Amino acid sequence: QTDDAMAASANAQFLLDSLGLVESDWVGVRCRVQATVDSTTYTLFTGNITQIRPSSGWHVPTLMLTASDLLDELSAAKVSLPTLSQQTADTIIAQALAQLPLRRTALSGRWQLGKSGSGELASNTRFAPLHDHPLSNGQTRFGLIDAGERDAAQLIRAICEAEGGLFYADRQGRLTFLGRNALPSRDSPQLTLQDIFLKADYGRGESLVNQVTLMCAARETGSSDSVVWDVNEPLACPPTTTRSLNIRWQDSNGQVLNALDVIQPRPMVDYWIGATSTVQSRVLTQQVAVTLTGISPQGATLEIRNSTPQSVYVLAGATIRGTPIRILPPVAVIATDHASVNRYGLHAITRTIPLLDNLTTALSRARDILQRYATPRPFVRNVTIDAQRFPDVLALELMERVRLQLSAPSYDRDGFVMREQHLISQQGTRHHVTWHLLDAESVRVWVLGARRLRQDTRITY
Repeated sequence: QTDDAMAASANAQFLLDSLGLVESDWVGVRCRVQATVDSTTYTLFTGNITQIRPSSGWHVPTLMLTASDLLDELSAAKVSLPTLSQQTADTIIAQALAQLPLRRTALSGRWQLGKSGSGELASNTRFAPLHDHPLSNGQTRFGLIDAGERDAAQLIRAICEAEGGLFYADRQGRLTFLGRNALPSRDSPQLTLQDIFLKADYGRGESLVNQVTLMCAARETGSSDSVVWDVNEPLACPPTTTRSLNIRWQDSNGQVLNALDVIQPRPMVDYWIGATSTVQSRVLTQQVAVTLTGISPQGATLEIRNSTPQSVYVLAGATIRGTPIRILPPVAVIATDHASVNRYGLHAITRTIPLLDNLTTALSRARDILQRYATPRPFVRNVTIDAQRFPDVLALELMERVRLQLSAPSYDRDGFVMREQHLISQQGTRHHVTWHLLDAESVRVWVLGARRLRQDTRITY
């Protein structure tokens, strides 16, 4: 199942009465649930067994097996990313997934070392990719992601929330990311269903929201080769000594900032050395090294290496240069659907999105939310179908588009499958599929080059 950003972990439960087939070391084993109808096999779930326990209430001894998809492992994983600047959501997620110790299928077969034609690397064998997860292109560029260790699930959720995308595990067990333009670009249904539903919940669509306030972490990026730290007072260094100072980037007014692309200080350009605190010396400047180590967006360690037999000074006015990123107070971006407010009254929400640092993107995100929630529409949100009678529904997966048509009441609308549930019973002879749908009208957009004004579309209000 999915929400606005990241899916909950999918689970599967199996009730087995063939106890002799179950091994105690099955916990952690990768499993797959499939359904075969009319010689066609459909994959419904892929994950790892997490629990085996006895189940009572049956006339024969039974075991209940529980399995979870990769999102369950993701929730307990940590990732450590370098400093990232102006990266898209899919790029950041790819770097995070590359670090995850997710379970992989065990190797089979063997290499015969030293025997021609029996597995030379890069000719007739290859290393399989550690992860084969489909990631669509993200639209948001994140100004700055600080280096450090993070909870993997929280990081990806925050990225998806800022992007307005979706992250989930598909039926094949692949972790999947869809950018915010992925659903709107799917403008035609993969399947049309007419009056075949066991149950259809007909309601007014999603919750009503007609004013959105997004609290964003605003940043202002300066020009490259700007001063990100300077020396106000001379820095003394004793003879044949290395002096280290931990410094925090700040502007000439003492305002704390972040910095990227920091340049190592250059002698006689960025700093001068003197035998006293006021007189500069070209010779000493060439003999004393001033360098930066441990550079991060927040600061660095300044090292002064004095190899001479006399005390020296880094004179006032020395500078370190880079690209400054000024941290501004949080900014509230507000979008309102006034027509909806006039009709239904004010229904406002406020969200804080720490990684959203671009005000134009923030306004676009707020408008996306309004488009989805400002106008309640009659819509079938949940539908249950007999997959034994209509097996085509098994081919439709999460995030795909379906058209539902009802005779009574008259209904003809498209929706996206946001959640699915499969209930298989009576030894596989009964298979009911339940979908939770998102109204496709709530994510409607113009597709450039495919819709013509005054012919296929019209301007209205």
